[in-house]
Amino acid sequence: LRELYQNALDACRCMREVNRSKGLEGELRIEFGLGSDEGGDYLYCRDQGTGMTEEIIQKYLLRIGNSYYQSDEFRRANALWGGAVAPVSEFGIGLLSCYMIASRIEVITRHHTKTAEPPIWICMEGSSDQGYYRDPGDLEPGTIGEHGTCVKLYLLDKYKPKYLLHGHVHLRYGTDRTRVRNFETTTVINATE
Repeated sequence: LRELYQNALDACRCMREVNRSKGLEGELRIEFGLGSDEGGDYLYCRDQGTGMTEEIIQKYLLRIGNSYYQSDEFRRANALWGGAVAPVSEFGIGLLSCYMIASRIEVITRHHTKTAEPPIWICMEGSSDQGYYRDPGDLEPGTIGEHGTCVKLYLLDKYKPKYLLHGHVHLRYGTDRTRVRNFETTTVINATE
């Protein structure tokens, strides 16, 4: 998880400098959470950083040991920002380390220069898989914002949560919602009354 956080932090720090160069201010978020869908239980990290282009994905994300933050591309951008970004992720093994707890990884990303375009969605099934692209039209609304990245780690069985505390109310639930229910091997507890 540390590597996921480091990558998200660096992307947000770069986005902060992009915003400053445009005279913009604002808070950029990094969010961790648990979820479940047809693919299983997952842990996610979503950030409002710079996001990635297909070129960055091909040259750095999918190549073990290649770090964008060690590249000439990053050095040129950072020079424009006055060297303001001191990256904490350096080795290019962040995604590889995620296979310690996950069997599958999905990355949904939109680069800050391509906000009018659909996001890129890539899935990797194991550390030797080079990944395949999925149609971003199938994404749940809100998966990714105007720019940034969401990494989903589909958890190995031994890391799947035993309990999930659900702490907000959906309007469509009505008053007859079930307080405790089981979803596969996870107990979901509705914590609101």
